[in-house]
Amino acid sequence: MYKYVNAFTNRSGDSLPGYFARLYDNTGTEVDIFADNNGTPISTVSGVSNAALSDDNGMFRWYVANGIYDIKFYDANDTFVTSEAGVPMYDSGAVLDDLAETTGAGSVGYDAEETYTVGTVGSKLKKAVFVTDPPYNAKGDGSTDDLAAIEAAIAAAPVNGTLTFPAGVYIVSDTVDIARNDLTIVGYGAVLKAKASTSFEYVLYGTGISNVKIRGLTIDANQANRTSGQNVRYVGAYISLSTDCEYIECVGKNALGYSSSPGIGLSFGGGTRCHAKNCTAVDCGGTSGTNAADGFYVSGDNCTIANCTAESCTDTGMVIENGNNSGIIGGTAKNCNAAFAITNATNFTKRGNFIKGCTAIDWNSSVTGGVQIGCFGTGDLLDTSVDVTLVVVTGGKGTGPAVNVRKTSTGKVDGLTIDAIINGASTQGILVDGTNVRINGGTYIRGTTNACIQFQTGATGEVNGAKLFGGGFGVYAAGTASVRTCGNNIVGNSTQSYGLYPLSYSISGHACSSQASGASRVSAMRSSIDRIGQGRNEVAPSFRPDVSREHRMHRL
Repeated sequence: MYKYVNAFTNRSGDSLPGYFARLYDNTGTEVDIFADNNGTPISTVSGVSNAALSDDNGMFRWYVANGIYDIKFYDANDTFVTSEAGVPMYDSGAVLDDLAETTGAGSVGYDAEETYTVGTVGSKLKKAVFVTDPPYNAKGDGSTDDLAAIEAAIAAAPVNGTLTFPAGVYIVSDTVDIARNDLTIVGYGAVLKAKASTSFEYVLYGTGISNVKIRGLTIDANQANRTSGQNVRYVGAYISLSTDCEYIECVGKNALGYSSSPGIGLSFGGGTRCHAKNCTAVDCGGTSGTNAADGFYVSGDNCTIANCTAESCTDTGMVIENGNNSGIIGGTAKNCNAAFAITNATNFTKRGNFIKGCTAIDWNSSVTGGVQIGCFGTGDLLDTSVDVTLVVVTGGKGTGPAVNVRKTSTGKVDGLTIDAIINGASTQGILVDGTNVRINGGTYIRGTTNACIQFQTGATGEVNGAKLFGGGFGVYAAGTASVRTCGNNIVGNSTQSYGLYPLSYSISGHACSSQASGASRVSAMRSSIDRIGQGRNEVAPSFRPDVSREHRMHRL
């Protein structure tokens, strides 16, 4: 109960002893008041039922249940004098208890016209804008065009404020433009969806912005209902030429390519320090090569795609392109044509990009393979690292090399490091058209139908400590490829031709451990094997000649 203590005076400030006071609730009903916290009737002090009596100094004292009351004052003859409405009477301990309840926030007052001290709840609320609140009035009902309401809310949000989409489906007839810096957009349970029978490129777009974070929002390009009259590719969210922006726990879905320009679920283009974290891209792209789509696409410097998932994307699950020191971390790509890619399509050198701790399941691309590291202009791609696991679990999948290092122009992949676990590929496990490519001892390859590792003509590199099982060859060097091997374990099967096979140039290195299974021939051409670290013209034990073979082939 609340203890009320106050004085009753006249306009001159003189005390008024012997006056009475009674309490009433908001319905006008008289309220019980007490002499103490134990519920003793006030009449034991005042001599009047349910009325407090002022003392010689004009002071009133009573106890009452927590609430808001009207006080009515009476003179010594019990004649009404005046009243005071809406007086809060709350015990502080009870207030704290109420505020601690899950409904406590509803007890806190707020007025948008007031100015609040920085760091208070009021100051935070002033930074929060809801797209469904007046005057914006977005509906989120899955049918109303909410474009104008959403853009008005974006414009109204304060600097470093939060724009919230309550749960619902928000239809937009054109691109939502984030023409703002320093804004957090929150949309857990909300879907931003392109209107049916429209043809515009981006559902959500921003360019030249900074410090914009998008959390929990699903962006749906709605490909199934927008194929008629399509004249551009469809992209879920695209933030370009921007700095310090993030997608966090977002979903990009139903993107669609157009005229060989890939659609994209979630994308950063040409940014700096932009990141996708714990996001998902799903069902992006059509069934033909001309309308395929990527799940994630990032170009720029110091950008990452971290702990994200791409599923059923008909181009590439996750792409890092034309960037420096950017990469994919802890990603999973399932049932995408290609799983991951790091590429340089410019005429400038790019370096320091990476794929780290990622998993690819059921890729399906004869051109790019499961993981593509490539150059498509005159610029080189330097000092790249790849740490990836690739697994085929569905029959008919795993088309193309598991890891494909390739080029289509004069730019080259140089200084690539690969650690790969590969189980299944319709051709090679790792196909290399690059220089100074190092395949490390953590590499494990099984289930390929061609070479476990193949270096194309002109390629250079080394294979150290890999474990290679089956395939047409263990390590194959085509044309003028030059490969150094050391400490590899090559286990052939009944269809394997050779463990180490240099077609016309050289494979050099220390002896490798090789085992033949059934009718396999685990051997190499002596004329192309350089003996390194074996002493004076000594043939390493694995390379000692088998003179019974017509072409002087040598067992490994």
